[in-house]
Amino acid sequence: MILLGWIGCTAPVVPVEETGRPEAPAEREGHAEAAQRRGGSSTRWPADRTGAQIGGALPPAYEPSGITWHAGLGALLLVSDGGVVSRMNLDGSGLVSWTFAGDFEAITVADPTSTLAYVGVERPDAIVEVDLSAGALTGRSWRVDAWMASADENLGLEALAFVPDGAHPYTNGTSGGLFYAALQETGDIYVFDVDLAASGVVTEVDRFATGRTDLSDLHFHGETGVLYALFDTANLLREMTTGGTPLAEYSAPGTDQEGVTLVPGCPRSTTTLVIAEDVGASVTSYARYPIACP
Repeated sequence: MILLGWIGCTAPVVPVEETGRPEAPAEREGHAEAAQRRGGSSTRWPADRTGAQIGGALPPAYEPSGITWHAGLGALLLVSDGGVVSRMNLDGSGLVSWTFAGDFEAITVADPTSTLAYVGVERPDAIVEVDLSAGALTGRSWRVDAWMASADENLGLEALAFVPDGAHPYTNGTSGGLFYAALQETGDIYVFDVDLAASGVVTEVDRFATGRTDLSDLHFHGETGVLYALFDTANLLREMTTGGTPLAEYSAPGTDQEGVTLVPGCPRSTTTLVIAEDVGASVTSYARYPIACP
């Protein structure tokens, strides 16, 4: 991958009950509603239904394909499938973008105290490291196409999330956690141990099916230990354990959802959830998404 340039500007589904998982707060919904939401047939969107559009500063041709929250920087990170990595504030201001070569589909953060981020790339399926402080790729990358094989090269790696050790059911990873990557074609999730100190050193730990295709993004919410999976064609957002057990599933707003992330919210009972869509450079934040803090 070659650094090309820099751009800057300002500007139904049945939820499955899991023993021991706390109910949603009564202030957001009643206990009866919470029980129905986790054990009944409700599919309603649990957050505010009218979101705030925060992608107005993005260029019209920008196609958001992944998004995550960088807790250390207090900012959103986005990628466009045209090879662009962007940073902006939660209200959409302070936009800065860097353009590289490649089909960027997802982005995640392994260490929120650093300025490094990890981008999921399609064709070939790989993880590449970018230094946000320098606005450049570090040169380290890890191909995963030996495991994530798809019949259609355009339906390859589409989602990526880092889950720290202690928050997943596997043996500790080489670099403090494991990467979860999803294949768009099948919706399967692959778990990888990546040696972030050595380019190319990666092993598969596990893989599991979600039962749905067109999985477009993954997000791990560290405060609650919940893994979120976004399904574009079905317009659904699933909450699950890091072992793949479904917790709940909701009809998601929008029609071309490519990215999802949550900002920290605990000890509050709700937080802000952001969905990126790849049509019209749409990035929308939704307030009052319920979370179950420990």
